[in-house]
Amino acid sequence: MNLHPTKKQILFAETVRSFLCHYINSSSVIRHLLTSCVLLSTVLFYSQPSLAKPAENTEELIHEFIRVMNDKQQTSVVKFVDHHLAQSSIEAFGGEGRTRYIGYITGERQFHGFLELDTIKQLSPRNGTERFRIRVKSRNTELWYNLTMTMPQQSPNKLANFYLQPTSHPSEENSKISKTELISQVRHYINRLTAQGLFSGAILIADTDTVLYQDAKGFTNLERTAKNNVDTKFNLASMNKMFTAVGILQLVEQQKMSLDDKLIKFIDRAMFPAGEFDQITVRQLLSHTAGLGWSQAPDTEPSSGSAERKVTKNFKHLTLAATPGSQFRYSNDGMVLLGEIMEKVSGKSYYRYIREHIYQPAGMSHSDSYDPKQAIENRAIGYYYDAEQQKNLSNLEFMGTRGGAAGGGFSTVVDLHKFSQALTQYKLLSKALTQTAYSAKPELHSPGYGYGFSTQGEQGNRIIGHSGDSIGVSSRLSIYLDQGITLAILCNKNFVSEPVVWKVNQLVKRLNK
Repeated sequence: MNLHPTKKQILFAETVRSFLCHYINSSSVIRHLLTSCVLLSTVLFYSQPSLAKPAENTEELIHEFIRVMNDKQQTSVVKFVDHHLAQSSIEAFGGEGRTRYIGYITGERQFHGFLELDTIKQLSPRNGTERFRIRVKSRNTELWYNLTMTMPQQSPNKLANFYLQPTSHPSEENSKISKTELISQVRHYINRLTAQGLFSGAILIADTDTVLYQDAKGFTNLERTAKNNVDTKFNLASMNKMFTAVGILQLVEQQKMSLDDKLIKFIDRAMFPAGEFDQITVRQLLSHTAGLGWSQAPDTEPSSGSAERKVTKNFKHLTLAATPGSQFRYSNDGMVLLGEIMEKVSGKSYYRYIREHIYQPAGMSHSDSYDPKQAIENRAIGYYYDAEQQKNLSNLEFMGTRGGAAGGGFSTVVDLHKFSQALTQYKLLSKALTQTAYSAKPELHSPGYGYGFSTQGEQGNRIIGHSGDSIGVSSRLSIYLDQGITLAILCNKNFVSEPVVWKVNQLVKRLNK
């Protein structure tokens, strides 16, 4: 029996997590998919439904959920899913629904350690569900979270869904601080997370071109033969989308193509299935508004190391989940198509173009996309916790192909700082097109995303960048435009960049003007 997640499941998980990070700045729901795959081997031991008393009302259900999150017995998770989860939620994932939810809850419980209950607030109903917001504090991350729980109105004692988002608390300090104090607090926080075994990776915080803080913790591999350092190359996952977008915009700036060009101008219409693919524009692909649904990524073959990439030039597997231009739908496939367009327009392979027009001008000498079988000096291997074997395992089995336009390249925190500087100093694009790239596009139904960059915050506290998450990958580049601050964090363990990013976001808000 194969107890490991398929590549399609992993890519699907990474896509949903990236959508949450970039669009609603939440990473919690992705554990529904990502950790459930990782923990699949554990939950298979609980193949028979358990017996438990159903909750009599929503209050009892909420308290039972908190109790399960704080209970170390795996059987309590199984009983909760079997008797307190709405059947519609389980059926949404077909035959894997039960195991995915068990994995989701188990992963959240392991990540947070213990949730301290603070307040419970009922929200207005939405889409046929009762909603509650429960404020809790995570023992492991030391952060407050809004735990949102939804229950079907026809079955208020059943849980439809839940997710956790970091939030502020009235008791938290909000006085102004200096940059020195900010760095001191971040340094101590990283040390505490490391002491708990949560943090493994590298972090850099800079004020324009001056590095204020850089550090690395943990090891590059499971054998613990080499420690991470600030020049360690980490998997970027979806962060490559920034480079892809900048590359496309460079070609637009050179008038070799237009944002309003149709997809089929560059790729033969016959390569796509039935649907409105002939209506998709470059602008829509850049802003994730092309209507593309989730599908398996284009067929690839493992690179031999000598060839740049081997791709089957056929996109019949793609699906349209919405009318092009009608809504935001985060899509890896859209970025893959932009990579194909880049190759057609530039006459160069995707890898060569990015090297010559982004990495080299920015001075990013330790960034590239590598063959997963190739031995690369000072490259971190991602790892995750396997509950069945009760130990960390390598993510190499999930990294079967070379990274590309949608993600999977490698970089360092130092190189990401260089990219931030090159971008904001308009060395890669003109000022006008740069600002267009990292401005939200509400007119395109993309209020939290520009062209290849996530956007958040209000004037005076704008944050742009991108996250990257997959099995054994947790990363983020945040550029605080109004403060001149850059945060680069690259980790080779699941989820751990999220609490650090939240912590830094809150501290930057408190900086003296």
